[in-house]
Amino acid sequence: MNTLELVKSRRSVRTFDGKAPDKETVMDIMQYAHNVANPYSLPITWKVMSAKKNGLSTPIISGTDAFIAGKLQKVPHAEEAFGYTKERRLSH
Repeated sequence: MNTLELVKSRRSVRTFDGKAPDKETVMDIMQYAHNVANPYSLPITWKVMSAKKNGLSTPIISGTDAFIAGKLQKVPHAEEAFGYTKERRLSH
């Protein structure tokens, strides 16, 4: 199999134990997400969503109903701002 075929056939799945995070953990995550700045100063709206209630599905995540979604306006550098915000880590 050549490299391109390997890349196309690769599958990565994240599996969770089905237990919902406690409310304090969700609040901590949301507070952190709301406070992360990005280099483009684009505002991002974050929301916790239920797959069942909101009709969400994904082939790469299983074992959970809770998702954290973010949205922002489609403007130049929106993808970079969103990616930066998702990848930002606390520096302890």
